[in-house]
Amino acid sequence: MSDLLNRYLEKSARNHRLSSLEFEITDKCNLNCDHCYKIRSHNFIKVNLFKKAIDQAAAAGAIKIGFNGGEPLLHPDFLELANYALRKGMALTINSNGTLFTPKLFAFFKKWKGVLFQISLYGHNATSSKKITGDATAYAKTMQTINTMAKLGFTFKVALLARRDEQTHLASLYEKLSSRGIIVHFQPYISGRENGDKYPLSLNIESKTDLEKLIRLDTQPDLEEEQERKSFVETNTPSSACGAGISSLSIKSNGDIHPCIMSSLVLGNLHQSSLSEIFNSAKLKEFRRQNLLPPECKNCQYWQFCARCPIIDSFETGDPLKISSRNCQIARLRKKLNDKFKKQDR
Repeated sequence: MSDLLNRYLEKSARNHRLSSLEFEITDKCNLNCDHCYKIRSHNFIKVNLFKKAIDQAAAAGAIKIGFNGGEPLLHPDFLELANYALRKGMALTINSNGTLFTPKLFAFFKKWKGVLFQISLYGHNATSSKKITGDATAYAKTMQTINTMAKLGFTFKVALLARRDEQTHLASLYEKLSSRGIIVHFQPYISGRENGDKYPLSLNIESKTDLEKLIRLDTQPDLEEEQERKSFVETNTPSSACGAGISSLSIKSNGDIHPCIMSSLVLGNLHQSSLSEIFNSAKLKEFRRQNLLPPECKNCQYWQFCARCPIIDSFETGDPLKISSRNCQIARLRKKLNDKFKKQDR
């Protein structure tokens, strides 16, 4: 993401101005991952509804959108949706499991700039991937997509999930990918499901030592971003945990609008209300109040290293205003490692 785009998004967040939309263009997926927060179905956003949302978002000054799911590439009109958003000047992020890319898709996206792919790689080989996803071919297909994107010079990063049953293999997989110049990011926290099922929480890595090993790999590339965030914090009183409902909204396949793709709170529906009406609604103002950082977070020495999400916290605690012990643990480890890196640089 360019510095100019980042600055615009940060300014929009400070001014409570809509700058981005996240679309769940389908809740269907071709994999059956046991850690997934999503309750899958077979719904697809209508093309006309999508275009309506993009037009309203562009008029409001939004410049960034994301495709999520389910698996976005399963949408029968995926290329039409992507083409419309890109022609409107939107920066596009596509979150995918990487198993469904075709030469036609690669050829289409090769023509465009402003597209970021986040490819989720599950497992360290075909056997472990099948255990996680239920598909014996998933690992090979995702790796083929990663290799092709690297060869074609696409802007992408690979997301690795910090699962307990994969913890002994993640570091070597990280090194294998990053040694090729591929950007790799660990997702250190697995949340509960959107229906309240907490089973996925049991898949989190509990060992502090093992978690620290992974965060060590993931922390150094993030230091510049942390320093940027720190400079922002030093001149602005921390208030909100994230940009959900403040500078961004999410739209489900049926037109329901949420503050965040993982939030169950329905603010309204695009069939009945405009984005502008919902962005200024009383219901969203109440969510923004809930999205405020708790007082103990504002004064916390680990704040700059915390990736607190009130929605994910509520999966664990039942209350978006309560603090997840998992996030606190990760923030402490990141600060510890950051302090070590600083000493090494002296």
